[in-house]
Amino acid sequence: MAADYIPIKLTLPDDLAVSNVADALGIKDLDLIVGKLVRFWIYVSRNTKDGQLPGLTAARIDGTVNLRGFADALCKTKPTPWLRQTADGYEVPNFDHWLSDAAKAREGRTLAKRIERQRGKGCRDKCSDNVATHCDPPARQAESREQRADSREQRVKEKDIAAMQDDGYADPAGTAQPFPAPIAAFSSREGVCSLLLALKDIAGQPLYDPKAAAAIAQHQKATVEQVTWAVGRLKAKMGTESGRKAIKSEAAYLRGLIERNSPPAGWESEYRREQLRRMAGKGAA
Repeated sequence: MAADYIPIKLTLPDDLAVSNVADALGIKDLDLIVGKLVRFWIYVSRNTKDGQLPGLTAARIDGTVNLRGFADALCKTKPTPWLRQTADGYEVPNFDHWLSDAAKAREGRTLAKRIERQRGKGCRDKCSDNVATHCDPPARQAESREQRADSREQRVKEKDIAAMQDDGYADPAGTAQPFPAPIAAFSSREGVCSLLLALKDIAGQPLYDPKAAAAIAQHQKATVEQVTWAVGRLKAKMGTESGRKAIKSEAAYLRGLIERNSPPAGWESEYRREQLRRMAGKGAA
């Protein structure tokens, strides 16, 4: 049998076919006819899969809805009759369009899409433009995740700035960058390259030529802080005999640290504070 519900259009009470049935039966109350139609379509939906009702009689239909003449009135609706008599019973025209399982599944999908569109519109009306919801497509959700990540990074920077202000090394009016202009400028790629060119190996020879230094400086992780931390690791390693034996190339080892490793949590913030303390000490002197 068909699924245990039937679709009812909101315009049914005003359908001219309802008036046709009411006129044929001499009934003025259109709502009564709508109720009888629903009762009849429930009966049909539960007793056929294809709209064919062999063996069904007009008396049985009238008895089902408790209204004499109802079956004949359905056969006279215009422009398309809602019931048609056959050689062995009755059939329901347009059954496949409204009452079959396939029709109900189709109507269900249409309704679900309509609800989803309305829900999405409601979400976008309530939420700000820079907030993605489950109603949005994956691309917008990914964009929102990136925005949240940027926001978290900004909050971390703001905490660093606040800590610097507490230590007396940061100007509250200059919070647009996490440390003063001289250090910010030195954090550029040119500054990283200059730092790499100044490094010497254990034999006192330049660790990198200009081409190699420039290549490392272009890496996304190559910052002054990262290079400083990596150089410290290299010096610690070279400070022991076993470490010197383990390192075949100081230049390759240092580059690996810069590009594939990261300082421990909080190291960069402490490094920046230390630089500010040194600058403040020089200024006082």
